[in-house]
Amino acid sequence: AFADLRIASPAAPLFCSELYTGWFDIWGWPSRTVTGMGTLTNTLAEVLGMNASFSLYMAHGGTSFGFSAGANDRPFRPQPTSYDYGAPIDEAGRPTPKFHAIRALMEEYRLRQGIEAKLPDIPEANPIASIQEIRFDESIALINALPEPLTSVRPMSMEETGQGRGLVLYRTKLRPGDPAELVLSDVRDFAVVMLDGEVIGTIDRSRKQRSLWLEERDEESTLEILVEAMGRVHFGPLMGERKGITEKVELKQGRRHELLLNWEIFPLPLDEDFISKLIFPQQEPVSGPAFFRAEFKLETPSDTFLKIDGASKGMVWVNGKNLGRYWEIGPQRTLYVPAPWLRSGVNELIVLDLLSSGSLPSAIGLGSPILNDVEALVRSRSHRKPGDHLVLDGVHVAFAGHFKPGRQWQSILHEPVTARYVCLEAIDSYPGDSYATCAELQILNASGVALPNTGVRILHASSEEVLAEDGSADRLLDGRPETFWHSRWEGGDDSHPHQVVLDLGREHTIGGLMYLPRQDQDNGRIRSFRILTSLEPFVGISIDN
Repeated sequence: AFADLRIASPAAPLFCSELYTGWFDIWGWPSRTVTGMGTLTNTLAEVLGMNASFSLYMAHGGTSFGFSAGANDRPFRPQPTSYDYGAPIDEAGRPTPKFHAIRALMEEYRLRQGIEAKLPDIPEANPIASIQEIRFDESIALINALPEPLTSVRPMSMEETGQGRGLVLYRTKLRPGDPAELVLSDVRDFAVVMLDGEVIGTIDRSRKQRSLWLEERDEESTLEILVEAMGRVHFGPLMGERKGITEKVELKQGRRHELLLNWEIFPLPLDEDFISKLIFPQQEPVSGPAFFRAEFKLETPSDTFLKIDGASKGMVWVNGKNLGRYWEIGPQRTLYVPAPWLRSGVNELIVLDLLSSGSLPSAIGLGSPILNDVEALVRSRSHRKPGDHLVLDGVHVAFAGHFKPGRQWQSILHEPVTARYVCLEAIDSYPGDSYATCAELQILNASGVALPNTGVRILHASSEEVLAEDGSADRLLDGRPETFWHSRWEGGDDSHPHQVVLDLGREHTIGGLMYLPRQDQDNGRIRSFRILTSLEPFVGISIDN
């Protein structure tokens, strides 16, 4: 919590270079801004007891307006807009209980040292106002607001287009073809993939994703990849890295690789000039990446915390000023709006939602921030809906046995059976703990050949760790041995058995599965297991056909 004081000589003044009052947050993780009051005050009391100088990091929380929020690397972890940091003075300039606790320590130190100068009075905090619901009534699809494109045989990085922040859209044509894996090398940092104008998936660098599956195409199709630069790495060897698609895009079908060439590239810096020139001709909701506009009136501008509802991921502008990013996965759900950016009278609010569902969003101004809401994250990554229950009584058991110890791929063969749904049930683990983990899972056909993961999805998982790490069951199908499904452990352990149910998309004659254990550690390595199959969804699990 502070510098090693033993290096100072007895005659030298002591100092604490950074006394942490909290820590920054990361998108998709619970807030880490709150340092325990006792930890902070006890440490500060010890520093003061040594008559040491110190600095608080941070004393005053901040806001990384616009696209200025940074990121950590290894793994890539982008930070939200709020840099409140759990500081004694919050990002709106208001003193917190942490501030008053530190002030009490300083007053105690002043009296103990006989210092006559008194601590200054605490300034009055700026007023924080609530704003009633704002309804967006104008919209325009992003593809209808594109600038003139650049052309290139291969994808250009964002920097090669002369741009440092914002978005970049890549467009090319795909020939008719069989199902294939679309691989981006490398995407930095978040990509929305569209085929003929329809969103078919996303690729998130922070979740170590780099590919998704394309369905069979009977006709020539237009492929569009919208890439968002989520934040510059601010420490380490990846400082100065390029954004966008930095190498290439391929289609993979087994051992066959097709390099996608001849791109149109649309730089989208989303600066004030770009936003000011947007025209909103449509009054109907649009799906996919889209801008939404609303006006609202104020008598007296005051600070507020803006919350966007009905939108998934994007950016917000008020009167042309970029407030920053929102993302439904949290933990940050509000954006700080300083009063000088608002006007008496009519104000303009513009939202860009990268994953619009077709409905119009809304906004509201709150009197307090929401900086630790992860309910949406749990919903988005969990495959167990409220009320779901898995009943396996009477379901066909295709195989029951034990996996071998070790970290190698293992193939399990059983009598061929026609099924659409496959359940892997972990009964216990080799370490004897209460967890289940698995890096990769592939279903085999009657000849023992792996089925492609095209169209395969996780229908249900009895337990997943989605807060302390990204251990969702999706990790079973991502083709990356370094990621893995992990049963829940944050906030309590779920006990065996653990189940994960795969929907193959259609009926297949299956003859087994291939299982890859977690590669980095042994905890949760499955020992006893069962494979259950069915033509119909398992009891208690709903499916949208």
